[in-house]
Amino acid sequence: MQFSDRVIATLCQGSSLNPSTATGDRSVSELEIDSLTFMDKVMRIEEEENIILSDDEVDELVSAFRLSEIVAVFETAKQRGAGDSTAKG
Repeated sequence: MQFSDRVIATLCQGSSLNPSTATGDRSVSELEIDSLTFMDKVMRIEEEENIILSDDEVDELVSAFRLSEIVAVFETAKQRGAGDSTAKG
């Protein structure tokens, strides 16, 4: 499973979107989850993918409109972490 698919699948778990049909162009609001649940999913993705988000990246996630925007933030953080010798991975 590709990284973007894993992020979207985690976001969709327990939401109104089916992970098998959800695509990056879907709206975050279609998840129909509260902000606490959203942040729980963000932290789960961080842990599972060994990613550490900056405060600015978290702000980007909170203001994201599409799932693809969320995936892009995680991809950027993952690439940054891959070049960091202190990052897990």
